[in-house]
Amino acid sequence: MAIAFIGKTESAPTGTAASITISPHTSWAIGDVAIVHASTSSPNADLIVPPSGWTAVWNISGSGIIGGTFWKILQSGDGVSTTWSNSATTDVARVRTISMCIYRSAHPTAPINVTSSGAGATNNTADFPQVVTTVTNCVVLYCAAENNTTVSGGVWTPGQVELTERVDLNNTGTTFRPQCVYEEAQATAGTTPVRSATINVGAAPPVRGTLALAPEATDVTPPANPTGLTATMIEQ
Repeated sequence: MAIAFIGKTESAPTGTAASITISPHTSWAIGDVAIVHASTSSPNADLIVPPSGWTAVWNISGSGIIGGTFWKILQSGDGVSTTWSNSATTDVARVRTISMCIYRSAHPTAPINVTSSGAGATNNTADFPQVVTTVTNCVVLYCAAENNTTVSGGVWTPGQVELTERVDLNNTGTTFRPQCVYEEAQATAGTTPVRSATINVGAAPPVRGTLALAPEATDVTPPANPTGLTATMIEQ
């Protein structure tokens, strides 16, 4: 069964906050995979701190920005709100945006097939790293976050028509860390295409990453030919 996007939730408080809370989309089910993408400012390179039970795909610092992506296979009781913060011991009021996307029919124990991430090199442009998937029928997610200290209203634009937008989120207030999440299906195993996104405001390279979700395993091995059988004729 193909991996399916179920829904998303987002949070972007006005100004700054010491932490952000978010809960799964109301259509979530046990066994779904949740992908959280969060952004904070990073004057001291403080990393995003997830709640217990979440696994980091990446948690990286760039020019005034931290972008972190995390995953969890949802279980009974996971429909509640969770709190996300950063590792700062001073000036902690820097959490800006967070999103959670829910996917169904990903691999039940190892949903992340391959990832790559890092800080970009070009202002206002997320040049997503290419990865090499090792299984067929992956869903590839492209995530980015950017440092924009003065201008609100940032809007992301995909660089290729094949990208489906799942998140385009900015906070309000005085400092901004807009984020985006795009999605694309990849039917065959191999290198992902060149993909990018741009934002209309800001003056710093985004932090960005690529991850491939693996589908549920499908047993396509034919049954072995039986051996050791003896034919017996039955007379009527």
